[in-house]
Amino acid sequence: MTARPALPSCAPLRSRSVPISASQTGSVSPFGRRASPTSSSLITSASDERNDMKASATPSAARALQRILGLAPPLEHERAMVIIRDAILAIGVLGIAIFTRFWMLGGTGFSGDEAVYSGQAAVIAGKSEMARYFVLISRGNSNFLMFQYLVAGAYHLFGISDAVPRIVSAVFSTLTVPIAYELGRTLFNRRVAIGSAILLAVSSYTIALGRLALLDAALGFWSHQKLWLYAFAGAAALTIQVKVTGVLVLGIAALYLLASGEIREIRLRQWVRGGAVFILFMAPALIQLAADPQQFLALLGDSTRRLSNVPSSYYFLKLSSYEGFIFPTLWVLAVVIAVRWRAQGDKLLMAWILVGTLFFQLYPLKAYNYLLPLIPAYAVITARVIISATDRLVGAARYPRLARIMAPVAFGALLLSAVAPISNTLAAPQGPGLREAAMWLAEHTPKDAGVMTISQGSAQYAISFYSQRDAYPFGRFRLATVMPGGEILPPQLSSNGTPRDWVVYWPPRLIEGGVVSYLVYWIDQPDDPPDDPLVVTETQRQFRTLIEAYGGQLTYTVYSHHEPTVWIYQVGKLLPHPTLNVADRVPSKTGVDVRVQGAGYSLGSAVTLYYHRSRLGVFQADAQGRFTAQVRLPTPVRTSYQLLAIDSAGNRAIVTGLKAT
Repeated sequence: MTARPALPSCAPLRSRSVPISASQTGSVSPFGRRASPTSSSLITSASDERNDMKASATPSAARALQRILGLAPPLEHERAMVIIRDAILAIGVLGIAIFTRFWMLGGTGFSGDEAVYSGQAAVIAGKSEMARYFVLISRGNSNFLMFQYLVAGAYHLFGISDAVPRIVSAVFSTLTVPIAYELGRTLFNRRVAIGSAILLAVSSYTIALGRLALLDAALGFWSHQKLWLYAFAGAAALTIQVKVTGVLVLGIAALYLLASGEIREIRLRQWVRGGAVFILFMAPALIQLAADPQQFLALLGDSTRRLSNVPSSYYFLKLSSYEGFIFPTLWVLAVVIAVRWRAQGDKLLMAWILVGTLFFQLYPLKAYNYLLPLIPAYAVITARVIISATDRLVGAARYPRLARIMAPVAFGALLLSAVAPISNTLAAPQGPGLREAAMWLAEHTPKDAGVMTISQGSAQYAISFYSQRDAYPFGRFRLATVMPGGEILPPQLSSNGTPRDWVVYWPPRLIEGGVVSYLVYWIDQPDDPPDDPLVVTETQRQFRTLIEAYGGQLTYTVYSHHEPTVWIYQVGKLLPHPTLNVADRVPSKTGVDVRVQGAGYSLGSAVTLYYHRSRLGVFQADAQGRFTAQVRLPTPVRTSYQLLAIDSAGNRAIVTGLKAT
């Protein structure tokens, strides 16, 4: 039994001794040591005492209802009802998380990165034909294949399909919700825990990424396990193996230990044991690194040179595009308020948010999925601020029972505000239709047909995953390219910016060499602006120019919501401009006999030869667009006369300067 601390912000209370519960004595630090009492717990105690003083004036039935709803502290015999209420809330929140993350997971096909990770998992699972397109190393050096091994295990159980990797990701995303609950309960109390789980379950950004077969959902799961030293060491190693940026958890832990003073509580032998646990859990990554350190360092060098030309507000705007402006704004306000309060639990969350936000904001390469591991911290700190703010209101209000309704009302309003973003997330197409395009290619093209598509480094692998066709990228990016067969081509950096080798060097060589025979043009989403609706970027413009230069013939179109999103063209000729060569000139009485060779015409087309307005004949081009003709040039033969070869598509070549001898 201890005396209640003085409350300067509240009206004087009659002095008496009351038992102080665990929730009133403050939060539990991540290493198990009880932290000092927080102002919110003291004010909650004050409001509870006020409620007890007025209990005699409240009918017993109404009083019980208030306790069931969480508007008044429960009595001993009512605790079972509170447990049932919390269980119902937890099940409801988990149900929301499950529904939003698993609904229609296979509705659309893979994006490029999803195809890479899923294809690597297929190789691990023993699907040998995938080894031609996917290698067991991260091109951007972003991961050590832990997620891929988990997906491979799921492949063994359920078979290889595009739904299985997304189910694995959705499971991790769903499990993050109860872990956020436990984090809120450990650092603060069960009310903050419930609020944290609610905010994370309905985060549209978290839902969107949890539905994709990317590394980030698994990274978010492992990166906020409770930081007891040995468990943290193992979890940190697993986090790094999911994605290399998981190394940030080490910085978060160091900053928290220094700010909280917990570092003084850890002895040398604990550090040694923790280090041993870390190395043990990192063993798979260390073995992979030792197998080919030169390739690892080369890919690391390439990845560090990548950058994104986006404004400094990129992440806030990207989050707002998923969540609306309410949630991101509330997260920022919650961090500002928590900085002012600085309770023990706040220190951990602020270290988590500070290290992650600063790193991703300053890191030159930006991506829409990078912030996912920070969202649980934002959810917990926002729930803590909402609960604590309403508790302070209860302590100062004249009508505490009315004031206690504020927290449920606030969370209810946030739930309602999340309905529209969640609906948009579930309804939004997750890909342009590359799966459908690849499946058409698998059914209607020869197995040795090569395909080229617009890519930022990975889209071609979606074609290979679904169609088992050799696919190549078209675009400017700083990623190494895995060629069909497993050869890794590093990006060729140019002096004036992003590499251009997959725009100006490789595409013409692959097409003219007969390696690529289909070109796949796609857009992110249907759009109907009045001017130039299909050409959104310079890369798209250049790819359309390539299609036109090589006589692309439209063979198939993929539609999404009745709008075209993907166009498949068959290469019509192997040279952008036909060529004509004249040899073996033999004079005769009626003219000059010559052998004419042409190349670069439409494949299999009819080519007509003319000499000075005289038609010499029609000749068939072969499957490579070449033809050879033996003709007689009518007299007189003059150097100013033109020899013209033109095919049915209008491709033409002209030779002048011919002489009789």
